[in-house]
Amino acid sequence: MDDLDESIQFFREAVSLCPEGHTDRVSYLNNLAVSLRFYRFKHQGNPNDLDEAISLHEEALCLCLVGHESRDSILDNLGGALVTRFNTRGAIDDITRAISLYREALMLCPPGHPRRDTTLNNLALALKTRYVELDNEDVEEAIDLCQKSLEALPSLHPDRHYSYFRLREAYLSRFRVHLNPADLSLAIENFKLASRHPTQGFPERIAEAIDWARQAEVYQHKSDLEAYQTCFELFNSHVMTRSSIIARREAASAFDGAQSLPVDAASCAIRRGNLPWAVELIEQGRGQQWSLASQLKTPVEDLESANPTLAHNYLELSKCVSNAAQSSATTTERAAADRAATEYRRLTRRWEAAVAEIRNLKDFSRFLLPPAYEDLQAAARHGPVIIFIASQYSCGAIIVPTSGDPHHVPLSSISLVDLNNL
Repeated sequence: MDDLDESIQFFREAVSLCPEGHTDRVSYLNNLAVSLRFYRFKHQGNPNDLDEAISLHEEALCLCLVGHESRDSILDNLGGALVTRFNTRGAIDDITRAISLYREALMLCPPGHPRRDTTLNNLALALKTRYVELDNEDVEEAIDLCQKSLEALPSLHPDRHYSYFRLREAYLSRFRVHLNPADLSLAIENFKLASRHPTQGFPERIAEAIDWARQAEVYQHKSDLEAYQTCFELFNSHVMTRSSIIARREAASAFDGAQSLPVDAASCAIRRGNLPWAVELIEQGRGQQWSLASQLKTPVEDLESANPTLAHNYLELSKCVSNAAQSSATTTERAAADRAATEYRRLTRRWEAAVAEIRNLKDFSRFLLPPAYEDLQAAARHGPVIIFIASQYSCGAIIVPTSGDPHHVPLSSISLVDLNNL
């Protein structure tokens, strides 16, 4: 934070050296405002920083008269600051004014403008936010804007991920009010699209998949098991790009709620009547969290024997992805952070393509994938194995016999709360 405070001080000095009428004053006002709101307020939560940022954006807007080349960007930035203040204080006037500013910015970004999709998404998010508060028609416009944004973007444009994100939020908001199952299905479809969009890095897609699983559980949607499986597949790929045991463990523990995913996924599979899958899911999740060191060694050694070129390519790409992830996470300067994030996403796509190529080799179809139930059952060759599952959704045990299907023993009189209180 010392570096951030120092940079803000330098931005203040830059503004003071550019009196009204100076050609760079708008840019310096905006830089100072973004540093106060996007960085320091985000980390420290001081409301004075947010208020000052809004005042600075207001001054910048006053200097950007109609026709100024930066007016749409300043309108967007001021709108974003007002949305942030609404989210922290709840004043309807802030979100209403933000919507007006976004509408004006959109008028300045006709079809084909490079920032049009960003403004469409910002306006859609603001409309969805106000809809949650007022239950008006805003959500219909929000959905329409997101759909227009998607229509304007190529299939592999990274901003499609954010349009899917906004759409699933809008559909979920409308479902919560009207309880139309079609809205829930549309929200789930956009969860799937966001979590699988290849232009995003693993962390963003994992966060989407976790949220998908949680919402599917809340509303008892049939996609719940698919959501959990997507979580684990992305999670597995994410940690396997890390080049050291410590880095893998850090990656494995970086997501809120991830620790309970294995037992929650197993509980879900039990409730869906798929006991073998429950065993696979809980072992897959536990393997990612506690056996990351050993999980990578054998398949890569086998690959080095079978195809040294692909093995070398895979290891080099894993190292590059790991380094790019570290650079993206530690860079604080905004332009540099954007470049680092873009490079990380590019390398992630190359890594996934390399893994897909390896899985096309004979005997490597399950490269980096978890073992199937039949493989796990080998642990019960000397006697049945009992797996205890304590989830927020249900508690029980699965008995894995030496042969045949597993058996479920429900423990309906016990809850996770009871166990935590022991």
